[in-house]
Amino acid sequence: MAEWFYKAGNEVIGPIKNSQLLDLVRIGTVSNDTQVRKDDAQWVLAQAIGGLMEAAGRIEHKNVCPYCGTAISPPPVRCDECRRDVTVVLTTGAELHRPPTKSVAEVLNQHESNVAEKDETAASHMYILMLAITCAFALPLGIFLLYNFESTVILQVVGSLLGALLAIGGGAFFFAVRTNNRRQE
Repeated sequence: MAEWFYKAGNEVIGPIKNSQLLDLVRIGTVSNDTQVRKDDAQWVLAQAIGGLMEAAGRIEHKNVCPYCGTAISPPPVRCDECRRDVTVVLTTGAELHRPPTKSVAEVLNQHESNVAEKDETAASHMYILMLAITCAFALPLGIFLLYNFESTVILQVVGSLLGALLAIGGGAFFFAVRTNNRRQE
């Protein structure tokens, strides 16, 4: 494989690979007027190397891991960076040397964070259902108390049940409102 060298001022830098030389041209470290040589050949200007500047201007596609954004070989493969098995890749231009702003894993994690909100919604619905059930039982008990004054024991038992049901209903209403307000913040 060919090894390339280039001059930066009076300093000789290298050996570098073909792909590294292309990357240096793309980012502007090696320009048309930079002196370059291949292996032990003569120093020449980078613009004199046939196809170098054209290849650097051309968009080269790379396979990128959808989880972390690292360049990988064609799938199926295991990503060296995140250690996940990859069967589908994103194809990007070679000039992108950083991971995408959001990887697929970050987007998935964002949607997984909505699970807590769904749990709060389910809890809120459960509290509202409890309130409806307690009201459904409390109403007939209240009516029963209005028309049955004969036995004090029955009044005490039914009154206790009615009080307990109203306390449960009030608590359910309180928690339903609280979880609803927490979701809206």
